[in-house]
This record gives sequence, C-alpha cells and structure tokens, in this order.
Amino acid sequence: MDHEALVGELEQVAHKLGIQVRYEDCGGRGGMGLLRGRRVIFVDEGKPPLDRAAVIASCLAQIDLEALFIPPRVREFIERQIK
Repeated sequence: MDHEALVGELEQVAHKLGIQVRYEDCGGRGGMGLLRGRRVIFVDEGKPPLDRAAVIASCLAQIDLEALFIPPRVREFIERQIK
C-alpha cells in the first residue's frame, strides 16, 4: 500500500469515529485536540505522506478501536505508533 493510500485509509477510520482531519501549517508535527467540542486531528500539510500517516495513526492509537473494522495493514500501522 502506498503512503497516500494509507493516509486515505486512516482518514476513513477517523471519519467513522467522528473525528475531523485537518491539514494546516502547524509548524510542527500535529496532533489531536478539541475544537468547539469536537475531536480534530491536525496534520502539518507540509509533511510527506508517511509522516502525515504517522500523525493520524498515533492519534487514532489513543482511542479504543476494537469494535471497528479496520483493514489489517492499517490496524498494524496504527498499533506500531503506540509508544
């Protein structure tokens, strides 16, 4: 799976959870926060696709995803982001 496709899959997982993914000039890596009471993942738009995927996955790794179907390769990528 190429990195752009991985980003797309991770965005779909976030969407299923009701989490918005926003690409902005964050001046850094990005992360998850609340904006008007809703969870939002902020991703630095200047980063390459693999780094963008890692930011989204590390944010998703903070959430219980057991009840959600996630393609195995995508789930493995998320699990690798747990530190």
